[in-house]
Amino acid sequence: MIPGDHTERSGIDAGRLLVAERESGQPLPTAVLAGNDRCAMGLLMSLVRAGVEVPRDMSVVG
Repeated sequence: MIPGDHTERSGIDAGRLLVAERESGQPLPTAVLAGNDRCAMGLLMSLVRAGVEVPRDMSVVG
């Protein structure tokens, strides 16, 4: 669980954290459940920018 609020910014921050963990050797989760659609959009933006293919590499639900 990654704490945050229900904003795009929070989703972006969560996505960056997941990508940073992947770069340090941790595997990405297969799916993420965001608190709402706004947070999911931010998460999607950061994942796509990092080259994560959604939904092939990770599924995202808002």
